[in-house]
Formats: sequence, C-alpha cells, structure tokens
Amino acid sequence: MDNRHLPPGSKAELIQRVLAGHFVVTASAGSGIDGIRLDLQTYRRFLLDARARTAGDTQSATEVAATLHCDPGTIPRLLDMKRLTGYRTPAGLRISPESVARFAAEYSPLVLHARSLRTSTRALMRVCEETSTGLLLVPVAGRRCAQPFIRNVDAGAIRSRLAARGRIYR
Repeated sequence: MDNRHLPPGSKAELIQRVLAGHFVVTASAGSGIDGIRLDLQTYRRFLLDARARTAGDTQSATEVAATLHCDPGTIPRLLDMKRLTGYRTPAGLRISPESVARFAAEYSPLVLHARSLRTSTRALMRVCEETSTGLLLVPVAGRRCAQPFIRNVDAGAIRSRLAARGRIYR
C-alpha cells in the first residue's frame, strides 16, 4: 500500500480482491491489512494492469525506445521536439502509440542501417554528408551525444552509395 504511484482507487481494488480471496496471501503478521504478504507475481501482474488502466492507451518511454530501436534517452527529446506526442506523469512519460507509428514510418535510427550493412554509424554519417542526405540528430538525455535518425525514404540512397563503393558486406 506504500506504492506512491498507485492511485487510491487501485489500492481500494487491491483490498477488495484480497478480501474476496482473489490473491494468494503468503503470510500474515498481525491483525491489520499492513501485515498481509501477497504472492509477488500476482501483485506485479495487478500493478501492471492497474498502471495500464490508469495510463490508457499509451506507452512508456522504455516501450517506445524498444519499438523504435533507439536509446531510451532520446524519447524525452523526441517529445520536446514534437516528433512524438504524449505527456509527463509522476511515474514517467506516456507516449501515444499513433505518434510512435507515425515516427517509425518516417524515420529509423542510423545504427540499424549500420548493423545491417556491417559498417559503423560514423561511416554512414559521412555517406549522408556526401550525398546531402539530411539526418535528424536527437540529443540523448543525460549524455553529450546525439542519436542520428534517417528518413526511411533516404535509406535506399545510402545503401546504393555503399554498394557503388563495393562496401556492402553480406
């Protein structure tokens, strides 16, 4: 019950479920609710469900970073840059899945292309510079670097340029 991110309504629901026998009580110390110990896995599942209900149809910054294959520190900056839509909560960022899908349809991190081409991000950045291909440089929170993103429509030009040089490895 000390979980400060759990809304009061969810805490009341937890008590109702315990009293109704929906939770396995693993131990009880004392006569009050504060002495009850619950099964950890069941409690965690309840917390995830409660957070999902509270957050509505949104994703956390960690979930968005996994979807976009980028550093989690870029997500707050993408929100600040208005490339993603969402809001800040006491528990963290909540991002709309529609904005994530829109961004992913237009951009991808340069590191993904570097991996698939078996080269470095720096090398691809030089190719982008040579071909006048624009990059979206997103600062990474808490670090002095930026993560480069490339427009998906421009990725073919980079691949062609490397193929012409004979630098694509399979």
